[in-house]
Amino acid sequence: MIEIVISLYFPDNNSLRRINSLTESLSLLDNYHINLIDNTNNNISIKANLDLLMSSNILTIWSNGENRGLSIPFNEVIKNKIDKAKYFLFFDQDSMISVDLINKLIKSYVTNHTKLKIGVISGCATMLDGTPHIILNSSLDSDKSKLREVYFTPTSFSLIPVDVFNDVGFFHPDFFIDHIDVEFCKRAKKKGWVTYIDDSISFHHIIGDDFVDLGIVRFPISKPFRHFYQIRNIIFTRRIGTNTS
Repeated sequence: MIEIVISLYFPDNNSLRRINSLTESLSLLDNYHINLIDNTNNNISIKANLDLLMSSNILTIWSNGENRGLSIPFNEVIKNKIDKAKYFLFFDQDSMISVDLINKLIKSYVTNHTKLKIGVISGCATMLDGTPHIILNSSLDSDKSKLREVYFTPTSFSLIPVDVFNDVGFFHPDFFIDHIDVEFCKRAKKKGWVTYIDDSISFHHIIGDDFVDLGIVRFPISKPFRHFYQIRNIIFTRRIGTNTS
């Protein structure tokens, strides 16, 4: 079973329509289940969101009317589904994902995992204009490979096998939102699990509310409330080594 975990926070109608379309397509296939985490802390908005999605028989809604970030609800889903799942696939409302992209990512893992100890694998995230988001400290696995070893990959559109959670533990519960992916990939690396991006699989993903363009680098700008978590979690990630099983 492939457990897909999608996070929402005040999604717009376009995001909901994309997820609804994806849910309808996946319902025609075997071995997929969708877990929708709605962090919208407004009951009217939650009802509007969920009414659009409640017709699916492969969908579980995880929502309690408040914003609980990502790490805690992610861990709840993983712990609840880990005995039946083979993989967990994460993404959020800002990622434009299709069934074809999901199948390509799973195929990439299946093709490569016997020769590489893949802890996390993702596609190449791009901006709406097709420009790839820059991931620092990366290297190609080989001259002919489309796989690129990276220090981390964003959680959105990342595939993580169940074996990795069983060995490494879960996402750090104190991180709330930012850098949960960086910390997890760092902890997995200490146990020999490597993070990869498959550059042959690209998807659009919106990071932040805006960006500052410095020519060769674009820096995303997030909402002010996230600045605390970004700075705090960077500090924590540099010294973390805890077990979160």
